Amino acid sequence: MADKLIMKENGWFAAPNWIFDVEHDLSPGEMITYLWYIRCASMSQAVAFPSYTTTGKKCNCCRTSAINYTEGLVQKGYIIKHTRHKGKKNETNVYEITVPEKVRLQLQDQIEKKRKRDLMELGIAEDVDGVVQNLDQGVVQILNQGGTKSEPQIQQHRQKYYSKQQIKQQKKDVDQIDPVANRCSPKEVKNIFQEQGISLSDKTLITLFQEMPRTKVEHIASELADRHRKGRVINPVGLLRQKPHEVMEAIQNGTFYPDIPEKMPQNGKENNIEIYMRPEGITGYVTVDGYPFTASRQR
Repeated sequence: MADKLIMKENGWFAAPNWIFDVEHDLSPGEMITYLWYIRCASMSQAVAFPSYTTTGKKCNCCRTSAINYTEGLVQKGYIIKHTRHKGKKNETNVYEITVPEKVRLQLQDQIEKKRKRDLMELGIAEDVDGVVQNLDQGVVQILNQGGTKSEPQIQQHRQKYYSKQQIKQQKKDVDQIDPVANRCSPKEVKNIFQEQGISLSDKTLITLFQEMPRTKVEHIASELADRHRKGRVINPVGLLRQKPHEVMEAIQNGTFYPDIPEKMPQNGKENNIEIYMRPEGITGYVTVDGYPFTASRQR
């Protein structure tokens, strides 16, 4: 934090090296716009809220180009756009700076390659099973304060210590990529559910999932798809719309046991559509918060 304060006082800002070190799909205009959003972000939170007019002026392009570059960054997963609706004039969007999964994977791969190179310099190699091997394929006895130790034993000790240091550095490097790097863009959220056979387009739900780590989004999508395949949840998206927080919490806590009566009452032209089906072998109504859910649809 102190380093960042000094940089800001001296008229500098920090940008991630990966912009020039890894392969990405940003155009020159999108790169300069991305750097501009990093420049505008606060030191404690990776969020920025400049207007399109200001962005165009600072990036030496017109307002229309600034809008196009920004939308390109959103679609490619480099920023998350939050639209503010407060009924006020000149209310700018909030942009959350992030890093796409494809870039993070390249960075982690670079870290792993560096770790292996450093191990090689210490005379250590790993086979496919992760077992430490002596590069000379032999046992070398060395003098050590009046005693002897085999070279493989020393190598194992070095590897154990060095691996711990590398793990710490790897976590540090990944954490420094961006404080919200593990979050998903709207497109990534849709893709996660699409891979599970669930079509998710509800903007409110997508916004909720954007606040979660990617692993949690994948877990929730997987559990809902599993219940849907087993016939326990007829309409996963309808269930999420009806009780989003309760359903998400129940899945994460391992208490998601959907159940509903097989027949629901009808009120005039409005027919209740079953979201849950009763699990086999379970009696009573076990739901997320103690009562069965129903969804309504006009026929």
